[in-house]
Amino acid sequence: MNAIEVIGLTKQIGNRPVLCNVTFSVPPGTVCALIGPNGAGKTTLIHTLLGLAKPTAGKSLIFEKNADEKSGLVRSEVGFMTAPAFPNLRVKELLRLCAALYPLWDERLCRHLQELFGLASELPIRQLSKGMKVQLSLVIALSARPRVLLLDEPTSGLDPVHRQSFFRLIMDVVAERETTVLFTTHHPEEAERMADNVGMLLEGRLLFHASVDELKRTSRCIQAVLPDGLPKEIRELPGVLHVKQQGSMYSLFIRDHVDETTERIRLLAPSHLDILPASLEELFIYTASKEGYSFDTAACSESAI
Repeated sequence: MNAIEVIGLTKQIGNRPVLCNVTFSVPPGTVCALIGPNGAGKTTLIHTLLGLAKPTAGKSLIFEKNADEKSGLVRSEVGFMTAPAFPNLRVKELLRLCAALYPLWDERLCRHLQELFGLASELPIRQLSKGMKVQLSLVIALSARPRVLLLDEPTSGLDPVHRQSFFRLIMDVVAERETTVLFTTHHPEEAERMADNVGMLLEGRLLFHASVDELKRTSRCIQAVLPDGLPKEIRELPGVLHVKQQGSMYSLFIRDHVDETTERIRLLAPSHLDILPASLEELFIYTASKEGYSFDTAACSESAI
């Protein structure tokens, strides 16, 4: 049984597709990252898993139950980071309210997280900085002891020190409780550090979903010195995401088909040949570029979808 199952999920707003036939699964007790630029559909996907957005087609399941079922039993097992409500309440008053709402509330963990983040109980929520509000949201989400934790851009607003604390905290939660975590980000290094599996969303389409180990194993940068140049047919081979040229030095970023591409380049008798690992960031950037996405002209309005 998978903790999360997304099957053919499609969402349209007016005539604009926001999610296009997205399918993937997340096993229990694992961490999955969804990488994508602003406007990719990440937030909409999280909202469908929470039952907050109704899909146009397809379905999303939490432990084989529809995410939008009416009883609320599924949502009671799902933790989600959202901006704290009731700005006139003090921190301790909001936490007391949440403790009454969540049957599995862990008061000891709540106090520990408060101390970890330095959240003063007497502070009114309206006086918290953006980063402190993110921390308070995380305290609430984790203290509810969910089986599934959904995090939408969770490190936004956190300084580097607290970002490190967040990483350690999430990994501890997964190890101790076998909590399943799905988080969205546009920072590949966060996915590479935290996730077991990574998916890439671009303009509502899931371009890939695989384990981090598999992505590292099947992604390479081939560097070759070719005095006579790189033929067009090599540039157009399957799996070639991007080609950089500096004089007679060519760097080819490959996903899958690494052996076949390497053999074709060997036949060109390069004066120098190296096969290097490719980072997840390079895979993300060059996959998006291959699909025609321009980071320079991208809209920055994911909050609208």
